Amino acid sequence: MNTCLNYTMCGEKQHYYMQWCNYNYNGYEYTPHPTKTCRRPNITNVYSSCSTCWRFMDCCADKIEECCIPSETALPTSFPTAMPTRMCGLGDNYYYEKNKEGCIFFEEPKDGIAYNTEHSLVCCKDDRNECCVVKNEYYYSTIVSLSLVISIFMFVCIRELQLKRRRIEPE
Repeated sequence: MNTCLNYTMCGEKQHYYMQWCNYNYNGYEYTPHPTKTCRRPNITNVYSSCSTCWRFMDCCADKIEECCIPSETALPTSFPTAMPTRMCGLGDNYYYEKNKEGCIFFEEPKDGIAYNTEHSLVCCKDDRNECCVVKNEYYYSTIVSLSLVISIFMFVCIRELQLKRRRIEPE
């Protein structure tokens, strides 16, 4: 196998090949660990049709989680610096597990204080209810659905009354 790992770099640690660290999790951007990872020098030659393969790296660590490290502060970055900054200024970022504690299907993160990452909802408030707002589409679809049901019900009732009036009941 063509790898950039060697015994001097790794010792007896486990080798992990073709790892990817360019992702966000819990509001932090993860990047390759500088002393535990290396990039294969000829990766683009081996995978010439892959435009993003240069992002893969090999790693030696006790656990695979040690291959990628989080940025020092939470995302998003603020202009004009490229260094990540805390979303909530000097306050704490709160993390709610997506699909369990985070915004549910008819809600969306509240602009300015919350956003979704791949695995969680990041918010500046410790109360989840303050982080999510009901989607406008949900309001509109609920109103339209209720109006439709009421209209059908009224149509059926009026039709039934008209039919009762027209019936001739024998004595």
